[in-house]
Amino acid sequence: MGLQFAARRWKALYLRAMSILKPKQPRPTSPLPQLRSKQGFSLPTWAIIFIALIVSLGLITVIGQTLSQASREASVPLGPTLPAFHGTPLVGGNAAPLLMGGTLAAPGALPLGTPPPPPPGTPRCGGPDQLFLLLAGLDNEANYDNALADSIRVARFDFIEPSISILTIQRDSWVVIPDLPSNASKNLSGFLGQMVNADGSPTFPPADYGKINIAYFYGNLYELPGGGPALLAKTIYLNFGVPSDNYLVMNMAAFRDVVDAMGGLDIDVPRDLNDPEKDWYFKRGIEHMDGERALEYARIRHPDSDWDRTARQTQIMMAVRDKMLQPDHWKNVPAIINQFIDNVRTDLSRDQITQLLCLASQTPQEGIRTYDFSEKMSVVARTDHGASVVLINPVAAGNQVYEFLYGPPR
Repeated sequence: MGLQFAARRWKALYLRAMSILKPKQPRPTSPLPQLRSKQGFSLPTWAIIFIALIVSLGLITVIGQTLSQASREASVPLGPTLPAFHGTPLVGGNAAPLLMGGTLAAPGALPLGTPPPPPPGTPRCGGPDQLFLLLAGLDNEANYDNALADSIRVARFDFIEPSISILTIQRDSWVVIPDLPSNASKNLSGFLGQMVNADGSPTFPPADYGKINIAYFYGNLYELPGGGPALLAKTIYLNFGVPSDNYLVMNMAAFRDVVDAMGGLDIDVPRDLNDPEKDWYFKRGIEHMDGERALEYARIRHPDSDWDRTARQTQIMMAVRDKMLQPDHWKNVPAIINQFIDNVRTDLSRDQITQLLCLASQTPQEGIRTYDFSEKMSVVARTDHGASVVLINPVAAGNQVYEFLYGPPR
């Protein structure tokens, strides 16, 4: 008994001494609770912070990869891109003589001289200094291959000094169509005929010329590189010296759907228009048009001329731009863009579309300029097969092209 009592006494004294000598643990100051397992194991605060950093870095990496993928997808062209153009523009001095008022006009040289230096500054909206966009509206309702380019324009977007310039080219313009196989040239000549002099000799080289609107169709038909958009773009470049960086092609169904998605357009009809052949009638004044009605307004031509028709198309383009920029319609823009992308052919990327919309919102009304080869610059004639064609004076065309490319004189 005495030994047992003594042993217990010594053990108690030992434990008391150890408790006195052992340094006290400081109370944790971190607000983070310690993790404790069911067995009572706990993690110190530094370990918790370390694990949190590892998890955060992992999340950042995953999010970064997702955003990078989305960025790459947004920069991918939505269709086949235009191949590089080769050749010297004919309006640079090599254009064939045009039949003007019964006499042969001398070839005109594009008055390029020394192009003015680009304006200094940083491009807005994350875009390039400028972008040339080929715009084509087709006469087809159902598809994009078996169609003619019923409406042809090239738009120049300037991102440094916000401005948008639009050049309209008449669909009946008589031009050289390059790169066609020999059977295509023969078919073109047989279909449209030739411009001939009084003695029956060809005014232009046989089988080289045709209406510009057929270039899109032949590019698709003969499966040329880049298809219809590429051949149309190259035809414009070689005949008028106007380049294209990208293209956007819309058929009639897509046009109608986009206008409907916008809730229609308010168009100020300048005068009464009547086309008894198609039973289309427009009364002077402001009319709210849905997609079908706006399409009729864009196509009606028999009351006047093709120049008046292209002016109405430009009026619709401006109405679309104004509608898109109204704050009440901003909430509809994403849905319109998605429908727009799904129903058209273009090699623009989603990033580029965003940049163009941004530039349009920053361009004042006076910064939008339109150009065309007016009736005063042209002669309407007929081929020996009776096809109506437009012959453009190369000198006047050169002046218009110069101003379109470089802006009005300063």
